[in-house]
Amino acid sequence: MALLVACRVVDTTSSGKLSSSKEESPPIALGSSASGPDVAVTAVDFEPPLKPNANLASGDISLLVAVENKGDRREKEIQVVAQVLGKEDEFLYSDTRVVDSLAAGEGRVVQFSRLSGLPLRSVYTIKVWASAVPGESWLENNAKTYRVQISLSSP
Repeated sequence: MALLVACRVVDTTSSGKLSSSKEESPPIALGSSASGPDVAVTAVDFEPPLKPNANLASGDISLLVAVENKGDRREKEIQVVAQVLGKEDEFLYSDTRVVDSLAAGEGRVVQFSRLSGLPLRSVYTIKVWASAVPGESWLENNAKTYRVQISLSSP
């Protein structure tokens, strides 16, 4: 039996935006804008993209997190964490990836795989963040939170 869903993703952080990417990416030259250390989560997306009438049981869904070094020096060992929570902060998934190195102004897409094994819920909260790097003082851009609403229907 196929389960069809209609999906709506809402960024609950102040400066979030969604972007697309097909796979984990090599470094992207973006240009640094800060003086001092600064890493940021700049976007979150899904692969395949979540669409109305998506079939969650049809295959793996990956969470893609774009991380950028907005600082003025190379940063190493940047931990990127993704959590998925259900209603009332029910813990469903957590994983950590490490970006080995990012030059100043460079970005990378980090992939968290196999989200399709999650239990079906009508609302998910997705929290992603990059750990602070040594000397980083402004942490507002290190994290993003998204709310994903699922409307269930039978085919």
